This record gives sequence, C-alpha cells and structure tokens, in this order.
Amino acid sequence: MGEYNTSERKTSIIELLKSSGILICANIILKSIQFFLMPIYTKYLDPAEIGISDIITTTTSVILPLLTLALDSSFSAFYYDKLDNNKEKVFNTILSILMIQSLIPVALCPFAGQISEIIFGTREYSVGIILALIAMSLNLLFIPHSVRLRMENRMYIFAFINISASITMIVSNIIFVAILKTGYTALIISQVVTNVVQLLMYVAIPRYIYKFKYVSKEYIHKLIKYGLPIVPTSIFSWILSSSDRYMILYMCGEDQVGLYSIGARFLALLNVVVNAINTAYTTFAFKNKDSQNAKEMYSNVFTLISFLLLGICFTIAIFSRQFVELMADQKYHSAYTLVGPLMFSQAMMAFSNLVAYGISFMKKSRYFLYSTLTAGVLNIILNYFLVKEMQAYGAAIATMIAHVVLFYIMYIVAQRLYPCEYNVKKTMIVFLITVCISLICSQWELKMQILVYIITVIICIILYYKDIRRIVTFFKY
Repeated sequence: MGEYNTSERKTSIIELLKSSGILICANIILKSIQFFLMPIYTKYLDPAEIGISDIITTTTSVILPLLTLALDSSFSAFYYDKLDNNKEKVFNTILSILMIQSLIPVALCPFAGQISEIIFGTREYSVGIILALIAMSLNLLFIPHSVRLRMENRMYIFAFINISASITMIVSNIIFVAILKTGYTALIISQVVTNVVQLLMYVAIPRYIYKFKYVSKEYIHKLIKYGLPIVPTSIFSWILSSSDRYMILYMCGEDQVGLYSIGARFLALLNVVVNAINTAYTTFAFKNKDSQNAKEMYSNVFTLISFLLLGICFTIAIFSRQFVELMADQKYHSAYTLVGPLMFSQAMMAFSNLVAYGISFMKKSRYFLYSTLTAGVLNIILNYFLVKEMQAYGAAIATMIAHVVLFYIMYIVAQRLYPCEYNVKKTMIVFLITVCISLICSQWELKMQILVYIITVIICIILYYKDIRRIVTFFKY
C-alpha cells in the first residue's frame, strides 16, 4: 500500500507540474510580448483614454458573474461525480444555460447611452460600452469548453487556443492602437476580435458536440443551487478588485485611473504564473482530495508556490521604478509607486485561492460570500479615506490590505472545514519583509537596490531552507 501511495503521489505532483509548466511555457513569451507593447499604449493613448477604457471594461465585467451564475465553479465541483453520463450532463446543461445568458448583454446594448451617462456624465462613450457588452456575450459562450478542457487535463489544446488568442490580441492592439488610432475603443475592439477567435477555436478543435438530450432539469437545479451562493461572492470579489477605480475616477479623475491601469498592467508578469497554477491546480486538487497524502501534497505545493510568487513580486516591486521608466512614456512614470502594492495584492489573492479549496471540497460555498463581503466592504472604506489623501497610491495600498484580510478569513474558515497545515506564519513573515523593503527601496539608487535585494533573497532562502529540503524529500520518496 505504501508503494502504491508513493507512486500515486508522485504521479499527481508530476501531473500538476506538467500542466502548470505547459501553460507557463505557452503563455510566458506571448504575455511578455503583450507586456512589451506597453510603450505603444503609452505613446498613442493618453492617461485619460486608458482610464476611460479601463472603467468601461471594469463596469461591464460586473455583469459577468451575474450571468455565469458561478457555473464554472459548479462544473469543477460536479464533473468528477461518479454518475451515469455525468460529464455530458454537466457540460451540456451548463452550455445551454450560458447560451441563454449570452443574449442578455446584447439586449443591454440599446441602453449603452444611459449607462455611459450614469458613469461618465455623458453619452459620448456608448460605443465603447456596446463593444464591451458584445465581448462579454462571446466570453459566456466558450466558458464551458474552456473549463472542460482544463478538467480533462487537455492542456496542450488549452494552451494552443490561448496562444492563438494572445497572438490575435497582440496583432489587434497594434492595428487599432498604433495604425488605425481608434482611441479609447482600441483595446476594447481588440478584445472583441480575440473573443471571436477563441469561440471559433473552442468549438472547432476539442469537438465537444452540443447534445440537447443530456440537458437535465435535475442538473440545472443542482448546478445552480451550488453556484448561486457564489454569485454574490463574485460580485464582492469584483468590488474588492475594482471599486478602487471608481473611487479614483470620482475623486481624482480619468488621468489617475489611467496611471492606476498602467501600474496594474505590470501584473501580467505575475499573472502568467498565477493563472497557470490556478488553472492546473483546480484539477489537481479535486482529483486528489480523497488521497491518503492529499493534505501533505497541498501543504507542500502551497509552500513552493508562496516562495515562487513572493520572489517574483519582490523582484518586480523593488525595481518597479526602472521597469516603468523603461516600458512607459514619461507621462506615466509616477505609476511605479503602484506596482509593488498591486503585485503583492495579486499574490495574496492567489494564496487565498489555494488555502480555500477546503471550502470547495465541503461544498460550503456560502463561506466564500462571507469572506469576500467582509474584504470588499473593508476595501471600499479604506479606499474612501486613502484615495482622498494619496490618490491612486492610496487605492493600491487599500487593495493590498483588503487582500491580506481576505486571505486570513479564507484560511481560518477553510481550516475549520478541512484542516491542513500550510505554514502560513512563515509565509506572512516573508510577505511583510518583502513588502516593506520593496516599498521603501523602490525609490533608491540602483546600486543600493541591488545590494538590499541580494541580502533579502539570502534571508528568504535561509527561512525556507528546511521547507525546501522537506519538500524535495517528499517528492523523492
């Protein structure tokens, strides 16, 4: 039995590393290219135009969780249930629901003028809102195909489609931003084009044929019942991640939103890793939750990922001034102060997702609502006070604090439902060290930054040394 468990354990870990590796390799070059297109954005689009585009896509995205009904989460939770034709029923039932839901954004298009007037005080930006609604409708249609590919661990196909989408996005951005110069709508048009390409590829390549006979009333009830409590959670997650932009807009104007958006674009460097890990980890976590060594595997994976993500965040944050000065036009250089807090916020969100799988295992999705509600309300309160005093930088700090609170709430709740030793104390010590040092040193001269960086990295390696040895032994034996 011991040999079987050891073999099973190694296979599971290898599958996770392989899946993550495929996605990281598939995306890192293309995401880097997208990132290195930033000089084009900042040359041809002023901060106000980027701010308007960002507000439009942020506004329309709040509708997305209302329309998906968290069925992507339901898909993951029920796909591996051992019932007759279960997989076909889950896929076709969810696809049927989302095909109907995709008509709603189209129905909202005639009201784009009113939406624009509510947000900006003018109907001038109604075209951008229509384009964003169309992009959302297309997105809804390929969600079931995307999730099914991931759940079946068909990562090569998933990666190929996403590579193609990234290439489409890059080419479209160059055409609409630099050549046609369509202004604030350029990035939104590119998203529409990209979503069309993704939809066509998701339908044509995996060949998941829609079969109405597998649409089940029982499954409609079961899937929606599971997902519905997550919808408010998604709304509050949106508030947690996006309310800061509205505070900045109404207190400071579109220019500050544009600066904030440029600071947030540096997250692409981290998101290449985070998205790949999250995508692969969902399948890994659910497939192995009944394994004898599951909790030990989860703990070791969390330690490795936390070490990796904090290292990436610290590296980018401490040298953020040099990165921004290199990549962005001079009018955006002050955005470097935002990069550090936003990077560490994203890392904390990734940690929250990892430690919260116990909530999903127990199918207690209401606790996601309570957690994100608390963090979302806190973020609004912090933004109200900090944006007044520090503009966009205050919003970045508020977001980071709110994500730390979210992490602790998720961790405490998940531990009560599904206890697992994640060594959170050490992770948070390293988090505090790297945050404080990077925020202070980002304004220093490069030579001093390099010296402090090397010393900090050595300290972190010493702190993690025993954990790394333990994990290597675990994987080896």
